[in-house]
Amino acid sequence: MIDWSATAAWITLALTLAISIISPVISTYLSNKFQLKIREYEKFDKELEQHYLEKREILQGFISNTGKLLNRRDTDSLKDYGEHFYLVYTYLPKDHWNKIDLLHQHIQSIDYELAQTSLLEISKIIAELLEESDRKNQSIRSK
Repeated sequence: MIDWSATAAWITLALTLAISIISPVISTYLSNKFQLKIREYEKFDKELEQHYLEKREILQGFISNTGKLLNRRDTDSLKDYGEHFYLVYTYLPKDHWNKIDLLHQHIQSIDYELAQTSLLEISKIIAELLEESDRKNQSIRSK
């Protein structure tokens, strides 16, 4: 005949032992998985912040160096303008490229009055883009 009280005690002991071994393993696994997810989010946030800073630097550099060129009209200003001119295309939406092209044509034809007008228009577009990027960047950071 089977002694069920002893068997029940052994089953309870075995279950308690199994749970005491499995529980920390599961807890550690879930914790590590959560930490990995946090690191992925931090990496994404850092990459997004870096992209935003590069975009801001290029766009502000373009405005600054173009304005400097239109006011000074010397070879150093032309060199600084040239460094930012082609980079601005990577951060400006395609529907504004024609405005950049027109500005460049005015500069090449030494029509600085029209170039000033074009730069003013482009500066407003860039200011809106940066403001929009600021809002997006802040909303992502607040999540």
